[in-house]
Amino acid sequence: MRIGTGSALGLGDIDRVGTLLAAGFLVIVVVAAFSAQWLPIQDPYDLRTLDFRDGLVPPWQNAPSGFFAMLGTDDQGRDVFAALIYGVRTSLIIAFTSVLVAVLFGMTAGLVAAFAGGVADAIIMRIVDMLLSLPAMLIAPGRSAVLRPGCETSILAL
Repeated sequence: MRIGTGSALGLGDIDRVGTLLAAGFLVIVVVAAFSAQWLPIQDPYDLRTLDFRDGLVPPWQNAPSGFFAMLGTDDQGRDVFAALIYGVRTSLIIAFTSVLVAVLFGMTAGLVAAFAGGVADAIIMRIVDMLLSLPAMLIAPGRSAVLRPGCETSILAL
């Protein structure tokens, strides 16, 4: 798109603008999630900061204790926006770590199969085919239930 030509935005330009907006929003969410402890929001895990008078404050209102509740508060006075930001951080850590572990195992198996060739390649590929035939999102809760609950188990299950 050239500026100053007087032409309207084409379909490709609109797609590019939408992609840039989505990428910018994703960057803002990731930065907010990992800098949540320094943002001026209420920590939902710090029970000393809770005030029951702040319960059920509607969105975009000031709570009685003085903080601004962008998404409101729950019945115990916890800021919903702060809980959302802190929850996104945990979800992103699990997602990024799961992808990193999968890439490392997959790359190692692929390199071993490629360099070994022959029978080793056939065996490794059949094992990978067997693992790919299982629906991971249906198996993950079962694996998490059998193993102890926690972030590490969720990462291994995914």
